[in-house]
Amino acid sequence: MIVAGAYEMRTKTPLQKAFSLFVGVQRQNFKEKNFVPSTRSVAFKKDLWEKLNGFNEALQKAEDTEFFLKAEKIGAKKILCPEAKVIWFEFENLKLKDMIKRFFSYAKEDAKTLIFWDKNKGIKTHNLKVLFIFARYLIFFLLFLNSKILGSLTFILYLALAFLKFPYLKLSLEERLSLIVMQIISDFSVMTGFIVGILEKALTWLH
Repeated sequence: MIVAGAYEMRTKTPLQKAFSLFVGVQRQNFKEKNFVPSTRSVAFKKDLWEKLNGFNEALQKAEDTEFFLKAEKIGAKKILCPEAKVIWFEFENLKLKDMIKRFFSYAKEDAKTLIFWDKNKGIKTHNLKVLFIFARYLIFFLLFLNSKILGSLTFILYLALAFLKFPYLKLSLEERLSLIVMQIISDFSVMTGFIVGILEKALTWLH
């Protein structure tokens, strides 16, 4: 009922490249078991759309994630077709402020879905990953309170791991340094977006 294709984000700058790696799914991770389709490159039957009542229009982003996770819950058959690749040129025009807004809005809308667990994605659901980010920085803070040297070294190690992300890709030094910048931008934008999303969801319950 669902055919999920691959996609490639075209970029011009190291920062754009780093951003595309953070928000995209690499071909190495294009696996049927835990891959959630995206409207970036997908086809599905009309009767599935009607059965699930389409996208949740209360969400500005992440509506496709919610839709396809619901599809998996009802047992909709999914196949992957990496040969069906979409080339996405929009990323060539993104500025830093655009990237921050994207991270923020993705996390905010994901939080509103309240999806923390899925049998296929397990602990890799977007909202659980954000909770792990909060836990990560709490650990950094507690370590720093106990020992400034230990806390600082732990954080430096974390940045070094960001530099070494995607070891299977041939990236330039500038692109790898941009991964460090993007890691920090992503972490704080996502945490902020998640908090706002939860608060907005709580406000809808109060009303």
